[in-house]
Amino acid sequence: MTASGLAAATSLAYTAPGTPWARADVLAPPTSAEVIQGPAAAGPDATADPTGSAAPLTPMDMEHEAATAYSGIIRAPGRTVLVDVSPAVAGINTIAVTVLDAKSAPAKVEEWSATASLPGGNVPDVAVPLKTFGDGAATAAPDLPVAGKWLFTITVHIAGADPATFTHVVPIAP
Repeated sequence: MTASGLAAATSLAYTAPGTPWARADVLAPPTSAEVIQGPAAAGPDATADPTGSAAPLTPMDMEHEAATAYSGIIRAPGRTVLVDVSPAVAGINTIAVTVLDAKSAPAKVEEWSATASLPGGNVPDVAVPLKTFGDGAATAAPDLPVAGKWLFTITVHIAGADPATFTHVVPIAP
């Protein structure tokens, strides 16, 4: 899970607080160089279109399910915190938290604590029992019982520094 958070930090463009990351290169409309013209452009092993149609196809012409994960980032002086939640739907979710130092290296976290709350949701706070699985990385599997914009509060104690608390809103679908 550390890799997914690190990938998010390097290859994705953040959209706005509380919304998922968006790959700018994937979401941009295709350029004329990216448009594939009919079956001839598909290569010698492609099946020819019996209608002879040469309608433009793009690499985006495919169906797929809605996103089933969330990645977010919290930036603070000298720290970056990556939050990955999967499947980001009501129920049990896998939460991965990665803390990076000022040089973007995994921080040496000595102690973790976290909770998730649903402001105004009449739902009790949920403990997020983070367990370390490497330098600067921890994971948990809390049960988020209902959909909504959950507020995660993450406190880390890094060697040689005072404890730091970060908050992040994560949208959880029904």
